Amino acid sequence: MAVLELNQSNVAAVMRKQGYVAVKVWGPNCPHCAAAKQIWQKLAAGEVALYQLNAAKAPAVSKRWRVRAVPSFLLFKNGKEVARFHGAITAKRLQAWLDSAQK
Repeated sequence: MAVLELNQSNVAAVMRKQGYVAVKVWGPNCPHCAAAKQIWQKLAAGEVALYQLNAAKAPAVSKRWRVRAVPSFLLFKNGKEVARFHGAITAKRLQAWLDSAQK
C-alpha cells in the first residue's frame, strides 16, 4: 500500500473510512519531516492506511486537528482520533507507536 496524499478536498472522505487511518502532518521546511518521509513510506506495507498532509497547504485541517508541531503523527479509528505523537522518531519507535495504539 502506498502513502496517499491528504488535502483540503479529500480529508472528509478519508475520515469517513472505517478502521484505522494514520496521518503524518509535515511541513516543507522541516528537516525531521524529511527524515520521517522515508520511515513513513516503509510502513506503508502494513495494514493501516497511511496518509500525509502538508500543513502549509492545508492550514484549516491542521488547525482543526490542533497540530502545533511538525512532524505530527495522528491515528484515527472510524474517524475519531485515538493517538497522537509529534517530533522526530525512529522507524522502530513509530512502528511500536502504531502497534500499541491499535490495541
